[in-house]
Amino acid sequence: MGANYVDLVGKGFGHWNVLKRGPNDAQGKARFFCECICGNQVLVHSTNLTRGLSKGCQKCSKKRQENYHGMSKSKTYSCYIQMIERCHNESHKYYSYYGARGIFVCDSWQQKFTNFLEDMGEAPEGLSIDRIDNEKGYSKDNCRWTTKKEQQRNRRNSIHEGEVHNDWIVTKRLEKPKNYLIQCLHCGVEKQILSCNFRTRKNCQCK
Repeated sequence: MGANYVDLVGKGFGHWNVLKRGPNDAQGKARFFCECICGNQVLVHSTNLTRGLSKGCQKCSKKRQENYHGMSKSKTYSCYIQMIERCHNESHKYYSYYGARGIFVCDSWQQKFTNFLEDMGEAPEGLSIDRIDNEKGYSKDNCRWTTKKEQQRNRRNSIHEGEVHNDWIVTKRLEKPKNYLIQCLHCGVEKQILSCNFRTRKNCQCK
């Protein structure tokens, strides 16, 4: 193996799930055996995977997807594909917020859309997929269908009443969006603060 060899086994790229290392081509370029979301297994060049040039098998056309589960145009399937892409496609614009920080889709869901559908059901009107614990990945035990408003409350930068940081405690959520009232645990002084600034706030000067 060359010095620039990168092991892609276990990773996902679009509809591909990399199974194992395959033989190099005639020019010595690395290839991997990959399984498409439709179940078709193909030998794919590593550069085509990492550069986003190959995202699924050629047989897995839109028509084939419609015949496979009949939901390629549904909101549920769109939600599923977007989830896979942001967690496993390094060229996706939101990959840095998901896959790059260790947020992945569970193996069962990566393998087949129908596994995801069986666990979560179809997306209810007005709802989208949300993780209960934002530090964990997408799986049956950590996902639910929620409204956009509920998801905003569950973001990583959200704070909650009773949360403590650097001797400050969150005492009240204010009517103005993203504004909270916090209180020093030592002197009792109160401050109004944006939620995004709470965890970077230093101790009160009373100490």
